[in-house]
Amino acid sequence: MIFDEPTRGIDVGAKYAIYELLDELAGQGIGIIMISSELPEILGMSGRGVIL
Repeated sequence: MIFDEPTRGIDVGAKYAIYELLDELAGQGIGIIMISSELPEILGMSGRGVIL
């Protein structure tokens, strides 16, 4: 699944709900590509990062 800026413009509580959902999907073996302009978000949520 590809998520492009999934937490842009939402409040902190909703961000954590999205993070939990992405973790749950990854735990089920679903591949996730997350595109974000926030480096701390990428570092906190990913096992690997690619900068283009």
